[in-house]
Amino acid sequence: MSGLQQPTPEQGREWAERELSDPRYSEVDISFFGKIKRMLDLFFQKLAEGVDNAQSPWFIIGVILFTAAVVGFVIWRVRRGTDDDFSKQLFEMDSEFTGVEPRVFRKLAHEAAESGDWADATANQIRAVFAELNKKRIIDVEAASTAAELAAAASAALPAMSDKLNKAASLFDRIVFGSYPADEADYRFAEQLDSATQALRAPGQETADSAEAADSRGSEQVRA
Repeated sequence: MSGLQQPTPEQGREWAERELSDPRYSEVDISFFGKIKRMLDLFFQKLAEGVDNAQSPWFIIGVILFTAAVVGFVIWRVRRGTDDDFSKQLFEMDSEFTGVEPRVFRKLAHEAAESGDWADATANQIRAVFAELNKKRIIDVEAASTAAELAAAASAALPAMSDKLNKAASLFDRIVFGSYPADEADYRFAEQLDSATQALRAPGQETADSAEAADSRGSEQVRA
């Protein structure tokens, strides 16, 4: 073991980042990878500041292998197509994202469509669909909400749109967490579904409109 070269903290960080930059990890859009990188940056920064008990080469190598194992496990679970919705959030709720404003996703979808990136365009258009339903208070979006969960909740409130909502959720998972190459037809489907959700009335809106109309008629009668 004496022949094993002692890595410096900087070398250890470079090894870990090189491993996480492997193309097989970037095939899946999971923000967890970014969190791992940030965690390792902090870890190796502490090493550089003089954490002597972490200078063992086996400790550094162990961290690298553990990180690779965790990332590999995430990818394996996603690609298995399991039904437990493991790390399949529809929206990335982190420090850089503070809400689910539909117009933001429509803009991203439009820009991606203009550049011919149908996968990104379709995924963001589907995000816009559920963001719109959240804005109208038909569903409630939480940090861990998955497309399947939101589609089920929306379907319960909008049974006439159930098939299209579930199709959109399935399409989203296949694009973002699988390897399905979306095309323009997929984008147009999501775009039409988004237009339909924009035309929906929020719960209680019809009652409010009726009450307002009744008040208006009452006022006119009084003036008469």
